[in-house]
Amino acid sequence: EFWTYNDLDHVQTLKALLPLCKLCHAVKHIGSTSNDSREFYEVVVAHFMKVNSCSRMEFETHKISALNLFERRSAHSWRIDIGNFSGVNHLV
Repeated sequence: EFWTYNDLDHVQTLKALLPLCKLCHAVKHIGSTSNDSREFYEVVVAHFMKVNSCSRMEFETHKISALNLFERRSAHSWRIDIGNFSGVNHLV
């Protein structure tokens, strides 16, 4: 999912559904991926660096920034707006 965030009103809005490969999905959830096996984590990091043509240091900077933003946003209760996707059926 691709979400936008209104950090003042604490509204999270679903804007798009984007298909991702397994490794890109793991990057999007890097906090929980960090708890996976070290071998898988390193494959995910290597994938990120390849796709983004960046160094390990640039990856680490991105990761720290993303985790800090997640931590700040997690301190609040959010209202979720699924907008145009409200009629989409989902599988559980």
